[in-house]
Amino acid sequence: MLVRVIKSFKDKNDNSIVYPVNVLIDFFDKKRCQDLIKRELVVEEGLKDTKADDKADDKTDETKDEK
Repeated sequence: MLVRVIKSFKDKNDNSIVYPVNVLIDFFDKKRCQDLIKRELVVEEGLKDTKADDKADDKTDETKDEK
């Protein structure tokens, strides 16, 4: 599961690793991801990017039609 860090935190298994804000992390443990989301440390990534890409595609298509 791909998540984006919104609050920096240390890994619970290895306290020396700090995840800075606005970094994408790919965790394989879905339960851990859900826990981090519930604690408001990360947000799930993926859905927002596809919508932004669709809007960007729509704008490029409109400019082509105008010419």
